[in-house]
Amino acid sequence: MTETRSDKDDEPVETMTAPLPIDVMLHRLRMTRALNEFPNLEKIVEGNKDLMRPIAPPVVPTDDRRFTLSDLLYVVDELLPWYHMLHNLETWLEKYESFRTRPFGKRLISDFFARYVEIEFYHYLRVNGFTPGLNPKVAANERKNVDFEIQHNGRDYLIEVFVPIHSQELEAEFEAGSAGFFDPERGIGPKNQKQYSRLAVHLAREIKHHFDGVDPSAVAAPVVLAMNFTYAYPEVMMGESLPSDVVLPQYIAGILLYDTRRKQANFYPNPVARIQAEIIEFFSELIPRAWKQAETEHG
Repeated sequence: MTETRSDKDDEPVETMTAPLPIDVMLHRLRMTRALNEFPNLEKIVEGNKDLMRPIAPPVVPTDDRRFTLSDLLYVVDELLPWYHMLHNLETWLEKYESFRTRPFGKRLISDFFARYVEIEFYHYLRVNGFTPGLNPKVAANERKNVDFEIQHNGRDYLIEVFVPIHSQELEAEFEAGSAGFFDPERGIGPKNQKQYSRLAVHLAREIKHHFDGVDPSAVAAPVVLAMNFTYAYPEVMMGESLPSDVVLPQYIAGILLYDTRRKQANFYPNPVARIQAEIIEFFSELIPRAWKQAETEHG
């Protein structure tokens, strides 16, 4: 039997697309409306499926460490601090073309607070008259890098900026205790007689991430670790000195801790690095100088 075809066989076949669930439609509408107010941010994140993926309602805006860019956009009309944060981000994206890229937008979506403090610190450096090098290698023959490089009084300094926000899994271990965290050398269990701080854990993780396997003598320049703990207060707090359990390698010049909401900043020099008094003063005043200029500009 010979099979025959009609002329209609060559015509495109219309297919029915299943309508999107109402929660997905509402989420996308809310994201789109929120982004309309931030055109530079919108440009670098538009079309990213992760941004438009619905979050599980309700969003409870009380725990900073759980927030993604999608979360912030979802509640930005209801919470003034988050609006100010996104407004600052939009202003910096307008000023600094190096960050006005889709790769940076992708990183904002997946790790908002880490990327936010990165561009924030870049702004502080620019206000202080620097044009920082971006993503410099930690050593000549290494692939690992940090956020910035600046030159002050003829000497280079490497700067890595981070925010001490745990993963949910690690946070659960801090709060409830689990395997490994009862180790007297590491944890918070009843047998631990040593002073313990989350600051020490975060610093150790940052140093390992950026310098593990790197010959200490080959590190390209003194390193400053800058921690914005605004979004981790009071788990990390400033004191007169670093906790005794914080031990730093010699290539770390010091630790810069700062809190943008409370306008607190302090630089803790590494005792074994033998940093000159002028350098200690410079890094101690770096962020307060930027804050003072912002106050002047806004009257």
